[in-house]
Amino acid sequence: MTGPKEERQAREEAAITICGMMFAFQELPDLPLKFNQKLRQTALEKVVVYACFQAKKERSC
Repeated sequence: MTGPKEERQAREEAAITICGMMFAFQELPDLPLKFNQKLRQTALEKVVVYACFQAKKERSC
């Protein structure tokens, strides 16, 4: 079971990761491609985790 604290943490982590990814693509285009791919993967994982929290929350209503 997920609580508000876990949900908030997942949302914040997803937002921070996405923000970091956007910064990396906009401000640092010369970053190594491998790093960009890793950053993309990490952001995607965080978004999926948050989506799972949301789905569980909606099901429990």
